[in-house]
Amino acid sequence: MTAEGFSSAATKKGEMDTKKTAVVVAVVAAVVAAVGYAYVAGIGPLEQDPAAGLDEPPDTDESYEIGDDTEGDAQDGGPPFAFEVESVNECGETCREVNVALHRTADEDAQGTVVHTWIYAGETTDRDAVVWADNRQVGEIEAGGVVRSTDEVDLSVQQANNVREADGVVTIETTVESGQETVRFVDREDVM
Repeated sequence: MTAEGFSSAATKKGEMDTKKTAVVVAVVAAVVAAVGYAYVAGIGPLEQDPAAGLDEPPDTDESYEIGDDTEGDAQDGGPPFAFEVESVNECGETCREVNVALHRTADEDAQGTVVHTWIYAGETTDRDAVVWADNRQVGEIEAGGVVRSTDEVDLSVQQANNVREADGVVTIETTVESGQETVRFVDREDVM
């Protein structure tokens, strides 16, 4: 091979390497863009289910909208529990620290109490709209007693986007289950 032929072959090999590198970079960029879109859109294998592995809240006919007349105790026809959001504090752009109190209004202790708190994007309680969920074993609550809790509700980018798309409205469903009764409290809040 002559020096001229060798130089021509090296130039062609260099051009091919540059083309291969450009193709690899384009494929990597397309994959990164697709994975990023799937994450933000909440589709495909990156879809998050905050209620995965949790028991569904039990069904009950005893349901109260927060803000309705849920005052009074169980003997006066009120619910056997009273649920109160004491404060909500910002702990980040998509994070809120929520302080709640659960009051036992009945004359007898509540045994084996479990509190199911599920937050949905929008004015719905459809399973597909869940953006945060927690089931907490509280145990015994004495008659007239109160249990307080502080929870950090930290949403992913995808979940926060779901709330934004629902005009910033969330539905908070808290179901209190004990050995004696089950009662549900529903609250709707504009969080934006």
